Parts: sequence; C-alpha cells; structure tokens
Amino acid sequence: MKKLLATMLSAGMVMGLAGCAGQPSNTEATTQTANNEQFDIVIVGAGGAGLSAAVEAKEQGADNIVVLEKMSFAGGSTTMAFGGFNCTDSRFMDEQGREEDVIQLDGIKLNLPSVSKEEAITEAGELLRELGYVDGAYIPAMLEREELVTTYIGMGLAIPHGTTHGDDVIHKTGIVLLQYTDGIQFGDEKAQLVIGIAGKGGEHMEVLSKICLALEDETVLNKMKTTNDKEWILKQLS
Repeated sequence: MKKLLATMLSAGMVMGLAGCAGQPSNTEATTQTANNEQFDIVIVGAGGAGLSAAVEAKEQGADNIVVLEKMSFAGGSTTMAFGGFNCTDSRFMDEQGREEDVIQLDGIKLNLPSVSKEEAITEAGELLRELGYVDGAYIPAMLEREELVTTYIGMGLAIPHGTTHGDDVIHKTGIVLLQYTDGIQFGDEKAQLVIGIAGKGGEHMEVLSKICLALEDETVLNKMKTTNDKEWILKQLS
C-alpha cells in the first residue's frame, strides 16, 4: 500500500482510533505547529461515516490510520440524527400538504441579553411552542439532547433540538432563531446564534441541511450574528 504524506497543521486535528469517539476535552488549545507524519490511510471527517471507515480499515488489517476532524469533538451531523430517513419532495408530501412557514418573522429574536445555555435552549423551545410548531413536552427533550451531546457545532452557532420527533409532540416542522450578540457559553465556546429546530416525521435532516447551506458562506454567518434586519435573516433561511 502506498504511503500517503499528510501535513498536520495542528496537533488538535489528529485523532487516533482509540480516542476518535470521545467527547471534547476541556484542556486549553495547543500551540499550532507543522509536523510531517506518514500514514497508510488518511480519513477526513470524524462523523459516522469517517469513524466507520476507520474501524473497517483497522479490521481489514491496516495499522497506520489517522482521522482528521476540524471540530473539537467527534460525531459530526450523526450526533444529531434520530434514525429517520430523509426522503424529501416526494408525492406523499404533496398529497398530505406541506407547511411553508418553516420560519417566520415572529420566530426571529435579535439583540437578546446573554443567559445560560439552558435558558437559551428553553427560550428557543418556548418560541417553537408559541408559534405552534411543538408541544410543551418538546422543551425538556431539547434540554435532554444537550445533556447527551452538545448542539454547539462551531463558528458561534448552536442548533438545539429535541430527542423525540413524535407527531404528538411536534405539530409541524419549524425553525426559530435567537441572536445573542455577546454570546452564550457552550462549554469553552460561545454561540452568538441559537437556532432551535423541530422536524416533523424525521424532517429534521432536511432542516439541518437547509441551515448549513444557508450559512456555509462565512460572510453571511457573521452578518447574521450582528444584523438588526429580520427580513434579511428570513430571506437567508427560507
């Protein structure tokens, strides 16, 4: 097998198999240094697919494997999966009718004072409830999800959501956005944007994809953290 040369820009990006499924550490960031290392297999991304590939490679006899992950924790979007299948734009959705108001102006709150992450998640849940997206039981499910694994995904953005997507709790798919210009503490990180989501019938993956696509432009993401223009935010997330 040919050796692949990988240049490691930061020791914090290199995750061995033994530790690639662990939770983020609370240790301070290490000084970035450039190191040259050789590996048989280099896997980019410590999500479900990347970690599965690493395990399979190990079981097939590979010894020198490295998994690279830009975030401070492993799992990727898999940590937010409920096990549903993402089947969008099907005839069944058309037959049953689709709610178009996934996000609305009343679901956007700007320039909020900083609170604890639990209070911010609760505020997002209450807003989802007030707008008719969910039942009140969804709020403790959002807090439970945060206890299981952080919903902070980096770049000043957290996307809290519940551990359940039953029709008795989620009435329709919806998004709310809370802007905290001074930030909300999520462990060692701060989130200026807390986007609460509820996906009916497993539509949470479609919602997550829409948010990620809308915010993949760092300029858009940074503006959303400070803007006072609700109409602009609505346009970006619609």
